[in-house]
Amino acid sequence: MIFSGGFISLTVKIGNFLFRWRSFFPLIFLFFAWKTFITPEVFEKNSPLFENFFEAFCFLISFTGLIIRFIIAGYTPKGTSGRNTRSQKASTLNTSGFYSIIRHPIYFLGNFPIFLGWLLFTEIWWLIILGIILFFGYYYFIVKAEDYFLKETFGETWEAWAKVTPAFYPAFWKKWTPFNTTFNLKKALKNEIPTFFILILVYALVDTIRDLITEREIDFFWLSIALLNMGFYLLYKYFIKKFLKY
Repeated sequence: MIFSGGFISLTVKIGNFLFRWRSFFPLIFLFFAWKTFITPEVFEKNSPLFENFFEAFCFLISFTGLIIRFIIAGYTPKGTSGRNTRSQKASTLNTSGFYSIIRHPIYFLGNFPIFLGWLLFTEIWWLIILGIILFFGYYYFIVKAEDYFLKETFGETWEAWAKVTPAFYPAFWKKWTPFNTTFNLKKALKNEIPTFFILILVYALVDTIRDLITEREIDFFWLSIALLNMGFYLLYKYFIKKFLKY
């Protein structure tokens, strides 16, 4: 049996609580990440050019996670778990696309690369390790709660899928099952445009504040990115959303 005993019951309860408030996970990490703002950039001391390439590399990792989230959002059918915020809900078990190689692709192929890029961007080795541990510790409980709910809802169908599909890492050796729905661009934009703005804002604010504190100078590139990002977000929120009618 995959689920049994009091320990599992407690794990599921914790997971349901964390699932409801998972959007605030980055705020929990900020409690530990304050040192980023007072620690000079390590690579910039030795090679400003390498620092620029490294920052681009970090952003590329995060952007890869965003693209995967965007694809999943566009192909995910109605009634599947993971997108709701207050409690577990699902009337359909999604086993196609990314779900054919990993049970929780949004968390580990989408959110983790985004978060990993942010972590690497700090250039603080112990903070990177701590962040990875916190991420998997946090999502361990959410995964257990979500799996428990899906097993109770879909029974043997879920068990057969879970037996051959890992929860925490992608089974690239497993045969890919094509998406069984058409791509919904409007839905993908609705779900992931806010994520894109947050992704950009974190990079811009971290670098701008860190340079201001540690070097007593303003990084006008990242400051401009932050201001443009906020401007585009306001444009999206009050005009583009109404035009797209969602």
